[in-house]
Amino acid sequence: MKSRIPVPASEILPLQAKLRPLLKRAWPDGSEKDISWMTADIAALWEVSRTHILIVKKLLRMGAKPNGSELRQISIDLDINWFSNASGHMQTLKRELARFNRSLRDHGRLSKRNGKSPVS
Repeated sequence: MKSRIPVPASEILPLQAKLRPLLKRAWPDGSEKDISWMTADIAALWEVSRTHILIVKKLLRMGAKPNGSELRQISIDLDINWFSNASGHMQTLKRELARFNRSLRDHGRLSKRNGKSPVS
């Protein structure tokens, strides 16, 4: 029997493959670890948001007479998606974005001193 990967999860690896080189160019002084974590967190939050959309669509399909057991399952799915899946990525991404923003500010100041554009 062939197992099927849910659509949002199947998007993660291709998304990471596109994000990583872009982040390396945008953050040339970023460490491999920081770039890897930032790539993983951004891609994981993409998956969380896509999963959220699917859950909300499921809720909307219930119509005027929602089923109690389906509503409980949707509530569980939302809880897991946001508070289990997203929260850790939000914490590490916050730290990575702070480092990334500092690097961009520092790089911008250095480039202005050298007469170069801060974005290449």
